[in-house]
Amino acid sequence: MNTLMQEGLFSLLEKAACNPCMPIEAAAYEAAFEAFALEAARMTDASCTPRMLRTIERARLEAAGLLRLFSRRGNDAPLARHYCLKVLDTLDAERRLLLLRVRHPTFAEPEATTRCSPLFLNDGFRATDLVELIVPLYEIQFCRSVGNNATTVRNIVLVFEWAFNTPIPNYDGLRSNVLNRKKQLTPLLDRMREALTDLSQR
Repeated sequence: MNTLMQEGLFSLLEKAACNPCMPIEAAAYEAAFEAFALEAARMTDASCTPRMLRTIERARLEAAGLLRLFSRRGNDAPLARHYCLKVLDTLDAERRLLLLRVRHPTFAEPEATTRCSPLFLNDGFRATDLVELIVPLYEIQFCRSVGNNATTVRNIVLVFEWAFNTPIPNYDGLRSNVLNRKKQLTPLLDRMREALTDLSQR
């Protein structure tokens, strides 16, 4: 059984076809149409198969047949005729989406979400400390980009920002501050060197 044609909207349309004088409230049609549209979207989102296309086509043929019946009756059941047209428009839209998914399989794939880094700077460390690492890494060409190309300092900055969940605003200004230190040029690198020295002597 075509589940789309089991929706309440088709029942209302068939009642109107059998008895044009039966009063059916506009609100009843609208509520039934909303349920029908949601079910059609749910079905086409869940499956992109020949069976689903047949389901859409059969429901469309049924709605088109009812529309022809109402159209022959002139002014009888104008609401029914109106909602037949809405059903056809909805089914046409869902059919187009299905065909798009057949022709372009990646069309409905969710966008890849950017994974957040699990790392954060501890208290006492700042963006300037990251710049102290970035400057020499870039100068000695520590890393490269895809295709064996030289990387840009901007790419390294972006990686550090992501890795430590820390923005590095005004990189050029921070770089200048690092290079113009008067007392201690590389406090972070010195601490790292001391840590390595201590470990090597244990």
